[in-house]
Amino acid sequence: MRQKLSLFLAFCLATAATAGWINVRPNFNYVYKDVFFVNQDTGWVVGLGGKAMRTYNGGASWSNFNSGLSSQDNIFAVCFINDSTGLIAGEGGKIYRTVNRGNRWTAVTSPAGWYIDFRRIYFLNADTGFICGTGGVMLKTINGGTSWTQVGSLTNPLWDISFIGSLKGWTAGYQGASYKTTDGGAIWSFASYIGGEVYAIHMINENIGLAACGSGVNAYIKRTENGGTSWTELDNIDGKRFFFLSASRGYLASGSSSHPMMTIDSGRTWHEQIGDSGSISSVFFLNNSVGYAVGSVTILKTTDGGGNIAVEKAFARSSSFDFNVVPNPLPGRAVAAYVLAQETDVSLEVFDTRGVKIISVASGHQTPGAYQVPFTMPASSKGVYFCRLTRDRMFVTKKVVLVR
Repeated sequence: MRQKLSLFLAFCLATAATAGWINVRPNFNYVYKDVFFVNQDTGWVVGLGGKAMRTYNGGASWSNFNSGLSSQDNIFAVCFINDSTGLIAGEGGKIYRTVNRGNRWTAVTSPAGWYIDFRRIYFLNADTGFICGTGGVMLKTINGGTSWTQVGSLTNPLWDISFIGSLKGWTAGYQGASYKTTDGGAIWSFASYIGGEVYAIHMINENIGLAACGSGVNAYIKRTENGGTSWTELDNIDGKRFFFLSASRGYLASGSSSHPMMTIDSGRTWHEQIGDSGSISSVFFLNNSVGYAVGSVTILKTTDGGGNIAVEKAFARSSSFDFNVVPNPLPGRAVAAYVLAQETDVSLEVFDTRGVKIISVASGHQTPGAYQVPFTMPASSKGVYFCRLTRDRMFVTKKVVLVR
């Protein structure tokens, strides 16, 4: 019995970092710029030279679809409102819309000129959406993309959009200028100079947000904790697009990394994932496990959240203070023991190897002293988990193995 348990533990630890991203690109050397999926089976990728492809079997095979754009047109953005209705946009101020799952695309009249390149489509709901691009153009629709009006009086090219709720939004782009709206996009006001050229912006809540600035050796991720008034430089990463599944767990398409990058601490730290490689320009997730990333001659897919190398690395960056979990291996019930030298806010959480939180054991303000907190794992699969104790923005992690 002891030998079997040892073999099981060795297997769990050896396979705690597996799989990751695999290339499902068809045999075409296209440069893909954006990706969007409506369910496990159906998705679209678009790119340079008018390239547009779709899959009906989760990326196992891809076929070209007639978007209405010529090989001279570059497509930079794709977005679907529901299973049937979607839009693509790109070079020359062109917008196309479908209402039958992409079988037929119809040109949509744009109030912007032919010299505008659209870079991002962003919908708040089935009716309200935005498109931004060069020339400081910001378009808004309130009828699902059937018609568009130009809003704001911006001048700098805009590369990305992010909203918190239906009223507060941010956009940024050329020369690091960022703008903010508090009325659902009718009026946009200058917010701050983030620095560099901002290719991606994402607000986690009304105060905390991230921006990917610059490119190559001059690229970096910046973070704000005051709603975009000021920004602090973090890592030297060439970011192109953020995608967050929760307030803490997110992904980054990176031109400087051959794989998507992952954070489990709201963007404070980023870690490269594993699998097949490619220069990445956009990333999209359907759920905690299934995601896609596209770039130069690359379509990557993951079915395990991108592998857990990033999770292992993130949890390994722990602070040093007393914390233990017993027993370990645990049959389902365990005790977390720790000592606090001073009064502080504490949270105790358990994550799986994808970085997904399984349970919250404890959270709140605690006084100095020794603590023993019992907890029971939910009906989870056997394998490796991470127990993380956080205090004063520092954390320590214990790897545990569930054996029941």
